[in-house]
Parts: sequence; structure tokens; C-alpha cells
Amino acid sequence: MDICEKGFKCPKFAAGSCPVKSPAALCYQPLNSDVLLEIIGELPVTGTTLDDLQTAKAFISEYLYNQDLVMADAIINTELRDHFRFKVSFLKTLMVFYKDLSKAYQASKKARRAKAGTAIPDWYEPNDKGLRFLPGVLAKNMSENRQVFYAAEQHFTYLGGVYCEMSEMEAQRLVQEKMLVRETKMTQIVDAEKQWRLLVQHDIRELNANPYIINVRNGLYNVLEDTLTAHTPDYYSTVQLNVTYDKKADCPLFKKFLSESMGGDMEQVRLIQEMLGYFLIPVNSAQKCFVIVGAASAGKSVLLRVLNDVLLGKKNVSNVSWQALNERFKTAELFGNGRQRRGAAYHYGIACAAGEPVAFTECEAWTPVPLSAGQGSGLRKPLPRLR
Repeated sequence: MDICEKGFKCPKFAAGSCPVKSPAALCYQPLNSDVLLEIIGELPVTGTTLDDLQTAKAFISEYLYNQDLVMADAIINTELRDHFRFKVSFLKTLMVFYKDLSKAYQASKKARRAKAGTAIPDWYEPNDKGLRFLPGVLAKNMSENRQVFYAAEQHFTYLGGVYCEMSEMEAQRLVQEKMLVRETKMTQIVDAEKQWRLLVQHDIRELNANPYIINVRNGLYNVLEDTLTAHTPDYYSTVQLNVTYDKKADCPLFKKFLSESMGGDMEQVRLIQEMLGYFLIPVNSAQKCFVIVGAASAGKSVLLRVLNDVLLGKKNVSNVSWQALNERFKTAELFGNGRQRRGAAYHYGIACAAGEPVAFTECEAWTPVPLSAGQGSGLRKPLPRLR
């Protein structure tokens, strides 16, 4: 029976704020006597014993199976008897029918779920000992309702248009939030979290798959097509620059700084601009690293700060001194901090002479190549010297 037919209206459901997918346990709650009497009054009476008995049995099956014995006895031996004018022998048959139904119901999972309450999540199954946890069901729910994937032994969660690294502890905390506090065990949390990983596993080559797409705060900019599209969780971008793309924007102060630093040599200014653009995409066709040399206060640190703090962002840049690159394990510090593509960071870096910090995005064995050598594609002009 649809409870709404009897006038019940859930205010939360009507307002669209009900978090429950279906009131599963509510439909197994016993009806009160007034509702039962109202239903009995609407039952058709044919005067034919067989037909009336079938109608009475249908009523018992739908409305009395979950009633206690006292209520059921009063309904059958008084209300149904008077309504259909049954003989005593028929009433005994109906009572036996009710007892069989009631016994079957009490032994069913529906009864155990109803006793447990209406707020039992789908990943718990009532049994004779209480509640059985189903980690696979919770893992499936997490995979369908959380924008999270797992790759390279790392969770990533979608926030603000980019997938950010999420620790294993945080992933387990999200799982624990979905579980009943009094029923939670650490082994269950770990089990569900690892099954969740399996369902959202992605190949590392799917991360930042298009090297010509730059993730900025207001969308995904395609360098080749010169288009800006909206962020989407379907593109697995793990790097976002802390800038907003504006096709009409200009930067007169920075252009003035470059011009003054290069003594008005616009060809060198364009080379620096090309170098900065080269850092934005994980394409290493030029096979170059960059060393900025010049006198004190010539603008080297300013250029690095623009690159590190404004253009790329500190979280996308690794900082290791030039000399330290010969030390064992130091190159490992470069991996994971630079803008990454398919698990490997960029293949070029930028250094500053005279003891300045060195900012690299290089994770493999490499040898600095003087730009004046003119080999490789792109960036073939002599390396600029800040004045």
C-alpha cells in the first residue's frame, strides 16, 4: 500500500531536502487501529464465502503481517467477522494464516531492518548478530558520488577545477564519515578504502594527457586552438596555474621591466617571453635548460619571482641548488613538485648565477646546454644576460 494514499506527506520530501533515497523501513511499520478500521470499511463484500475469504486473506497479507498477536486477534475475530459475517471456523483459518505470515516476517531481513531503524545505510545488512558491513557496497557508493581517482599510488580529489593530491588518511576519513560510529572498525575502513581505489584506478598516462592544455583559474586554455573552455572533472588535470586567462590583458609594467633589464634589446625581450611561455607546457622539444647571468640587482631575482610566484606558483616549482644536483637522491626532490605530465616533470630548468636560488622542473639525468649552441628546435638564440 502506498502510504501517501492515506494522506501522509513527508515535509522534507516535499521540500526536496530529504537525504534518504527511499523510506525503506517506514513501509514496514505497523498501521494504527484507526487506519486499519478505515481500510476494512472499504473492503468489498460479495456475499460469496470464497470471494470474501480471498479478500480477507489479501487484507491480512498486506496490513496484518507485522501486527502483534493481540491487535491481529481483535481485527480478525471482531472486525473482519462483523464486516464479512464469517463463521467461527473461517476465523480460525484466517488466524492460522496470520500466524504463518507473522512468523515468516519476524524471521526476515525486513523485520531486522525495521527494528534497527530507518537510517541504516545500504552498506549495512542486518543479521541475527546485528549489522554486517558490506565494504564493496560503500566503495561503489564512494566511486559514484565522489570526484576522486587513484593513480601513481596517490588519491586525487577534484577541487576548483583541478585534481589535488589527497592523502591516504584523508581518503580513509571520508570512508569513516559514511559508517556508523558504533559499528566502525579500522580494518573495515581500510578494506572499503582499498576497494574504492580499485573502482577509481586510472593509468598515470591519463593525467594531463594533452600537453597543450593549460589549466588556469577560469578554465582550460588550449594553446594550439587559442580557446578557453570550462573546467570539467572529465579531464584529469593535476596542475592549475594561479592566474586568470584574459585574451585582452596587457602587462605594461612587466614589459617595461624586461625592456629596461635588456637595455632596450627587444629581440632579447622576446626570447625571455618565449622562455617563460616554454615553461607553461610539458613539451621539451627545445632540449634546453636556462641559466640567467648578470650583475647584482640586474633583475634576475625579479624574473624568478615572477616565474615562481606569479606564473607557475610555488607548489609547481622545485628548488634545488645547482651544486646539489650532483648529490645522491637530490634529483628525487625535483619529481612531484614540478608541473607533471604522465609521471615525469618538465625536462628543463632555470638557474640564476651569483648564488641565487635555482628553480628546476627537471627530474631525469640532464646536462645543461649553452643556448648559444643553436641545436635543437626552438629557443636557438644566445642566452640573455640581464644587465
